[in-house]
Amino acid sequence: MRSVPAMLAATLTTTVLAQEPPVASLAAAEFAFSAHSVATDMKQAFLAVMTNDAVLFRPGPVNGRELMAARPAPPIELNWRPAFVHVAASGDFGVSTGPARILFKADPKRAPVFTHFLSIWEKVGGVWKLTVDVGIDHPEPHFADGWLELSQSSDKGPGREAMLAAERAFNAKAAAGGYAAALQTHADANIRVYRTPRKPMIGKTALVGQSFHSAGVQGEVLSHGIAPSGDLGFAVVKLFVADKPEAPVAHALRVWRAGGEKGETFLLLADLVVEMPAK
Repeated sequence: MRSVPAMLAATLTTTVLAQEPPVASLAAAEFAFSAHSVATDMKQAFLAVMTNDAVLFRPGPVNGRELMAARPAPPIELNWRPAFVHVAASGDFGVSTGPARILFKADPKRAPVFTHFLSIWEKVGGVWKLTVDVGIDHPEPHFADGWLELSQSSDKGPGREAMLAAERAFNAKAAAGGYAAALQTHADANIRVYRTPRKPMIGKTALVGQSFHSAGVQGEVLSHGIAPSGDLGFAVVKLFVADKPEAPVAHALRVWRAGGEKGETFLLLADLVVEMPAK
């Protein structure tokens, strides 16, 4: 059994906390968020961490705080953990993703639902706050026992206009040649692609042979955000058919990270699409 003297343990703990890197503090915030959800309920937990303009997908993007405040707490236990956390060079903007499980309090014998979440966080007044949250469902648990991966950029990126240019290029490629072609062109080597009900696809090689929206689906950025350091950002995107822009077929959350040989462009770190119900 490993042990250290109590005084030394206290000193080590204090030192570690004082030097905690931003990516570790974001992971800790995500773990605390989940623990709050299990200990109380989903509504209390979300209202405690969301920004005023936080976006949730239900199934399209809505103001999360207004949605949660207007409804009673759902009778479920939502439990999750981060599996991958990446923070921008500025240390105040990050992405977190991982597996989750839903249990039904009113029907304990009902089979659980397994999901994967993708969340954007930013620091407000020195505290991590949730600004976008979305997830997919899948029939079996995936990566629930994997190791936690943490990373943080060390260099500034090319900024907002370069990220939006990458978004435009992605949308043009998807419209002309299909979503799979756009992903292969713009994906980071460690991309995460999420679609209900499929197993999460992790890494560019996992996309080979996969089918997505075919050519003809257009993309429109509804909202976006980027770290002050200009190296990590997101876009909430409406997907629609060109001649029916009023009727979205799906909505996406895309996470972009500065890439290329010199970090001069943006590559897609995560792409999650939620299909809209057929009418």
